[in-house]
Amino acid sequence: MPDFKRILENKVIKKLGKIVFRIFSTLILVLLLVFILIQIKTVQTYVGHRAAVYLSGKLKTRVEIGSLDIEFFKKIVLNDLYIEDLHKDTLLYAKKLKIGIDELNVNQHILHIGDVILVKSNSKIIKYNAEPDFNFQFIIDAFKSGDTTQHSAPWDVQFKGITFINSSFVYRSENDTLLTTGVNYFDVGAKSINAEFSDIRFDKDTIHTTINYLSTREKSGFVLQNLSSFVKL
Repeated sequence: MPDFKRILENKVIKKLGKIVFRIFSTLILVLLLVFILIQIKTVQTYVGHRAAVYLSGKLKTRVEIGSLDIEFFKKIVLNDLYIEDLHKDTLLYAKKLKIGIDELNVNQHILHIGDVILVKSNSKIIKYNAEPDFNFQFIIDAFKSGDTTQHSAPWDVQFKGITFINSSFVYRSENDTLLTTGVNYFDVGAKSINAEFSDIRFDKDTIHTTINYLSTREKSGFVLQNLSSFVKL
């Protein structure tokens, strides 16, 4: 005599299996479709424009993104990125910015970033006259939680590495009036930066990193070639 209960269970299992298979197949097809669409130049430009509009509104400053690409779902590529500070000077420009995301968990405050690559970038860190903060402080403030009554756990932020290719960097404190014939560490202008930093870790207010190589030319005439070191700031 057939075991109708077992036959019914087998049918239910097979049906559930088919449903699960169809769901996963649909998800894979959707992800593949998104991946294919993001390779189209017009789609990249549109997504980049929408991201720039959002950031401009959030930061209340000028943000431009030429196009946005996604490589293998875990690497974001921004082309012709421009962010202006509140004094309408360049905060960051990058011909190409690649960011790899290794792990992101908002609930547990985990952000592990893979390799970051900046190609032909120009960044400026400036403390303007009579202002207590640097020119990037408004970005930190914009993404702070509005609820100050709750004390959330600090974020675990790690960078696998940052690479600069043919980039430039400016650091200036307008509150300083030091005059010197050598490198003025309150008014630094470095060009032709080619560098690779790895194992970047944040421990409260301390930054740990390994400089694999660093070459640059400072505006005073000082030239640095192939520096390698472990750094704690």
